[in-house]
Amino acid sequence: MTISDFMKAETLEIPSYDFHRLDLLTSKLVIAKLFAADEITIDSDNNVRIHTKQGGHLPENEGYFHSMKYLVPAPNDCECFKEYDLVSNLYPLVPERLTNALKRYEHINLEIKGTRTYRVTAFSNAYMALFDQDARTIHPVHGLYSIDRHLERKPETYINGFDNKRSNFQFFDFGYDWMQDKKGMMLLAYVAPRELTTKDRVEIEKFRDSLPDYYQGVMEGWTILVTAMKIDNLVVLPGKRTRKEMIAKLSPEFWEVYKDFEFKFLDGTVVSKH
Repeated sequence: MTISDFMKAETLEIPSYDFHRLDLLTSKLVIAKLFAADEITIDSDNNVRIHTKQGGHLPENEGYFHSMKYLVPAPNDCECFKEYDLVSNLYPLVPERLTNALKRYEHINLEIKGTRTYRVTAFSNAYMALFDQDARTIHPVHGLYSIDRHLERKPETYINGFDNKRSNFQFFDFGYDWMQDKKGMMLLAYVAPRELTTKDRVEIEKFRDSLPDYYQGVMEGWTILVTAMKIDNLVVLPGKRTRKEMIAKLSPEFWEVYKDFEFKFLDGTVVSKH
């Protein structure tokens, strides 16, 4: 398929969508199609179907060194978003409830005219950082680490790459400040596994028995429950997990300290200890 045919196609199917595996040109073309989409569906296997009546236009330059990113809302009932509010390899696709929550607090701008696409600012300790989070730099006990992309030479492997700890996550983008009131939110994300290099595959085997949760997380991805509170700021478990499983991992200290708080997920579900 030529670039022209790609852009003119009214219906486009992308099997097993994984933004992190797209080269630069392909990622620009895919985002352009998403910009112009009239309808988007995603199934449980991350097969994305885009229907559009007009061609898209290429997005402005964006990348890991740029603070601006995009969000394209998809229906909340898409299978992949029934449990999760964010899936890392589906960037820039998110459930409508996420963009709606941002709009309520005016932390989002509709700047791409003629589209349903939003431009947002990406911070290293906010929800957008989860799109860039590498599964190889998540520790089952110590949490999330980032990759130093300013290095002149890319390392052979990111396995056991626990040098740059991320700061505690916050929800200011959603209008929540735990110091001002006793209302909070929780966000459930899935950080998908990355494609492993030959060196990665050698190194990860060293953790199969010594740190099995890390091994599983690298191979299967991680579920992240973000509370943005001082206690249990993040809850991390390997593999795909449910809300119920993640809430059960919150500590007794969390429930005691925040016993007077009301927490909700983005869909309005009230979080309960039981």
